[in-house]
Amino acid sequence: MFAYQACDEVSMYGFSSWKKQREGVRQAPYHYFDQVQGVTNVHSFDLSKRVYQRLAQTYDITLK
Repeated sequence: MFAYQACDEVSMYGFSSWKKQREGVRQAPYHYFDQVQGVTNVHSFDLSKRVYQRLAQTYDITLK
């Protein structure tokens, strides 16, 4: 919200849902910079994605 108020244009990158990898399914890593195993029991990535999508509908924010 600060970026939206302070900038003419806001683009958000890398805010897609993340799920644990399933057997044989290739997926983006939890972290791009190390090999940390992600957890989903402390953070709802799906809820975060919905919140960012709602913000993008309401404000001039681009999700990429």
